[in-house]
Amino acid sequence: MAGDYLWPTNASKHLTSSFCEFRPRHFHAAIDIKTWNRTGYKIFAIDDGYIYRIRVSANGYGKALYVKLKDGNIAVYAHLERFIPEIEAFADRLRMKRQQYVLDYFPEPSAFPVQKGQVIGYTGETGIGVPHLHFEIRDPQNRPMNPLRFYPGEVEDTIPPRARFLAVIPLKVRTFINFEPDTLIIPLHAGKTIELSEPLYLSGPAYLAIRAYDMGNGVHNKFGLYEAELLVNQVPAFHVRYDRFSYSHTHLVELDKNFSLWRKGWGKFQNLFRHPANVLPVYPDTPPEGGILDERLLNDGENTVEIRLRDFHQNETVIRGTIIFHRNLQVQVETRGVVQKKLLLSVRSPQPLTWIEIREPAASGKVSDPAQYVLDDVQKIASDFWYFLSIPLKTNPEIPELKVIPYYTAQSPGLPVYLNPQLEDPVDPEDQTTRSSVTPRIVFRGNQLGIKVPIHLVPRLLESDIFRAIPIYPLREEALMVLSVEDFFRISQLPVDEFPFLVAELQQWHPVVPGKVQRVASSNGQLEIRFESESVYDTLFCRIQQIVPDETVAVASPYRMLAPVYDVQPFDQPFRRGAEMGFRVPDSLRGVKGLGAYYWDRKKGWLFLPTRWEGNTLRARITSLEKFTLIQDTIPPVFRVLSAVRNDSLLNARRPLFFEVYDEMAGIYKEKQITVRADGRWVLFEYDPEEKFIRVDPRHLPSGARHLEVFVVDNVGNRSVHRFVLQR
Repeated sequence: MAGDYLWPTNASKHLTSSFCEFRPRHFHAAIDIKTWNRTGYKIFAIDDGYIYRIRVSANGYGKALYVKLKDGNIAVYAHLERFIPEIEAFADRLRMKRQQYVLDYFPEPSAFPVQKGQVIGYTGETGIGVPHLHFEIRDPQNRPMNPLRFYPGEVEDTIPPRARFLAVIPLKVRTFINFEPDTLIIPLHAGKTIELSEPLYLSGPAYLAIRAYDMGNGVHNKFGLYEAELLVNQVPAFHVRYDRFSYSHTHLVELDKNFSLWRKGWGKFQNLFRHPANVLPVYPDTPPEGGILDERLLNDGENTVEIRLRDFHQNETVIRGTIIFHRNLQVQVETRGVVQKKLLLSVRSPQPLTWIEIREPAASGKVSDPAQYVLDDVQKIASDFWYFLSIPLKTNPEIPELKVIPYYTAQSPGLPVYLNPQLEDPVDPEDQTTRSSVTPRIVFRGNQLGIKVPIHLVPRLLESDIFRAIPIYPLREEALMVLSVEDFFRISQLPVDEFPFLVAELQQWHPVVPGKVQRVASSNGQLEIRFESESVYDTLFCRIQQIVPDETVAVASPYRMLAPVYDVQPFDQPFRRGAEMGFRVPDSLRGVKGLGAYYWDRKKGWLFLPTRWEGNTLRARITSLEKFTLIQDTIPPVFRVLSAVRNDSLLNARRPLFFEVYDEMAGIYKEKQITVRADGRWVLFEYDPEEKFIRVDPRHLPSGARHLEVFVVDNVGNRSVHRFVLQR
């Protein structure tokens, strides 16, 4: 029951991370307890039970203990410095017997019974991360639960969540947010109650995402949210609360949080929308597709939205705003000349309008004053409504750039039309000198794609029957074409010389549809991505493009890039089950020493990708699309003695021995790539890949041993061997 468990450590009652925070491809399954950047604090059995599992690894959880409690729940303590002596000795004996650094062992229930309050180990920093205690409570089915549920009042927190940014994200290509077909990100001011200063204009389905964090008393760490709610017109539309999840669903963190914004460098946003494939049990009363802002939730015109953010202690922050939901009504606007210092306009609409707003476009984030005009006449011609306007010009006779916004009700606008006299000279798409300026920009939304082209290319496109049947939306300097997958195939199969600025670009992209096995390859066939039937959640369009490496992604000597860099897009879409990369290695490179496949990380640079040989191809499982290449690394791992040494060969065997070990390029991913032997016998050691050292305790050296050897192999087989004499 809540409150019956003992707090797990004497280090502190402050947190450094909360339950269900975002981690790459998984949820954080614990609370992290602050240890003040120190190690060695006691950890306690939180209730009666027995040691259920003992794990030791250089990565991940490091040294960890699992305690099966008397109620069937499981307590997990990770990143420990050491266990109590009897467990430490038991684990060491097993590892020495197996001659393996890694241990994952399930003792008999009678081997290590524990009582509530008993010391079972000490906090540390083994595995990944700085010193802290990673503490989990799992139910009998091994599902992580929020540990704070069992410790009411133990952690002091009177600080409400802090909201930083609100994102409005289109779900379809023809969705317009503030009259633009792109994601809108709004900075939010500090406060417990935040009112958006301007209404949001929306046509088409979209959803919201919030970037926010929580804090606790007495620490500066930032935590994830515990709970978020979305209300539309005071009706609940979405609700998430993090109490429990299953490890089989942990990859769904990429649907719960916004994977695209994270990959683009915007930080960690909480989606206020439940993807249809998201089966996480954290959404009370929210069905699949819950939170979508469309005609099911929104009325034409003005709607209220309210977002409530809470931490576990029910401190709350509220964000309120207004959404004006409107249709994608398009009008046509033509200039009819200038007469007596008045600009004459005609506006043609398929529906009657209540009024027309005319402004000069303002800089981003600003709003210009409405222009004054006179409505000279209104006529209905055939099925359309015509509005004839005259706008007084200033002393400057030049026609200004204008933004015309039609309104079909008092609060419901249509899409704006831009008149820009300075764009009168159309770009010739056949002219190679201007080819770069007319390269289409492509956006993807599920099973649709949008193509943005310069506005003056539209008449050229409309000469074709294919394009006349495609919705085209004029923007300020571009036009947006909305294509279905069928439209995409029809256009990409046109002769390239008919629309060279468009067809050649589309032919580089390949739709990947859920439920089908598909392959996408580079133009030369060297790199291939194989998508299984369950690889993707939604239709995506994939492109593999060979790029010239600039100074950002180039490798410096003595390393050599032995293949082109292939940029595989889209890099910001989450995968359901992953895909397989195949990198064909030419015969001239077979057997080349130190060859490996690498992918580009924008923070860490080129990282080795574990692969397997299949014929002449290196294959690897991937869970995101990246830049890939082949790199040769023939440099052995770096090795340096950190202990007292005499003549570069004599070590004091009565004290712990420390060696710096790391590899600059290929890296060292597994503990078994390091071996320590004394007089030919395997020696147990401790390895910390983050701090880049190995430690040999004197108690693990065979009695009387005189010679020590350390063998280190990097991920591509470069080997480093170092020999020492032991002084006793």
